Amino acid sequence: MSGTLLMAWHPRVRGNRPKSDVPMNPPAPPKWAYFPPSRDKIIRDLDARIYEIKRILKE
Repeated sequence: MSGTLLMAWHPRVRGNRPKSDVPMNPPAPPKWAYFPPSRDKIIRDLDARIYEIKRILKE
């Protein structure tokens, strides 16, 4: 979800436009558009996923 928001404003992603049409500095995304997930959340998600996989393999 957040990845697509990040790509939406990026000039290089919007199809094959001529180079001259692309602004030198792409506008910064609004502050609410993209928050990278915290390291703790990534670790928690991975732990949960590993636990699920182990549980499925046991069955």
